[in-house]
Amino acid sequence: MSDKDCVGYPATFMPIVSPPTPAPSPRPSLPYSDVSTPLSPYDPSIPSEFSTLITSPALRKQYLVSILHECSPAELRFISQTITPMLKRDVAELALHILAYVDDPRTLARASQVCRR
Repeated sequence: MSDKDCVGYPATFMPIVSPPTPAPSPRPSLPYSDVSTPLSPYDPSIPSEFSTLITSPALRKQYLVSILHECSPAELRFISQTITPMLKRDVAELALHILAYVDDPRTLARASQVCRR
C-alpha cells in the first residue's frame, strides 16, 4: 500500500515503549534489622561462632570474608564507617610506642641524626 491508497483512513501511530526492566530480587532481611534502633558499639552477650575460631587465624579471616561477600553496599559502608575510627592511631600514641623500644638516650640521639631535612 502506498500513501495514495490510505487517503480516506486516519493515520494511527503506535508509540514506541521500552520494555519493562526487571526489578532486582529482594535481599533477605534479618528479623532483627530495624533501621530506627540505634546499635550499641559492642555486645559481648551475643553468642558468636567467630569466637570459637580463636585458635585459627586463617579460619577467622575466611569467616570474615564470607560475611563481607554477603553484605549489601550499605552494610559495607556501615562496616567501613565503624572500623575506620578503630584503625586510626593518634600520633602521640605511635610516638610512645616507638619510644618504648628506646632503652637509652644514645639510641635516641643516633636515631635523630638519621634524617635531617
